[in-house]
Amino acid sequence: MDNSSIKLLMLAVVQEQDLDTATHALSQLHLPVVFLSSAGGFLGRRNATLLIGLRAGTEESASRFWKHPADSVLNT
Repeated sequence: MDNSSIKLLMLAVVQEQDLDTATHALSQLHLPVVFLSSAGGFLGRRNATLLIGLRAGTEESASRFWKHPADSVLNT
């Protein structure tokens, strides 16, 4: 995968129990993703901040993923 063509960086915070599902689905969309573990202030739950690299033209598929994550996971 050529990461040199990444133009934008998307940040997303997910609950830790959803991390594997989210990273797998983003990988299926061929979007490079790195995560940082964090502890949230809301109810003290553990979270992960995802850093998602976006190449030119992939903004729409990444945006669609977050609007309808269940559909994205099922269709990959």
